[in-house]
Amino acid sequence: MNIRDCPICREPGAVYYANKTNIDDKLMHKMKIEFPREVKEKIADNRTEKAKEDSEHLLQMYGYGNPNQCIVM
Repeated sequence: MNIRDCPICREPGAVYYANKTNIDDKLMHKMKIEFPREVKEKIADNRTEKAKEDSEHLLQMYGYGNPNQCIVM
């Protein structure tokens, strides 16, 4: 199994191609009610990870972080 595939139904690429339209709103509401702390932690973790990915992308886009790049300063 590939990590891009759904861990439950094994649909190929289901995780990789998921976006906001794939969210089960009723389940999300239930989780927010029953697990508020965990949901807040997950949202914070997602934001941190997104910011890290964005920063890495910008660094790579402008040539930083390339192990083959020669930096004098």
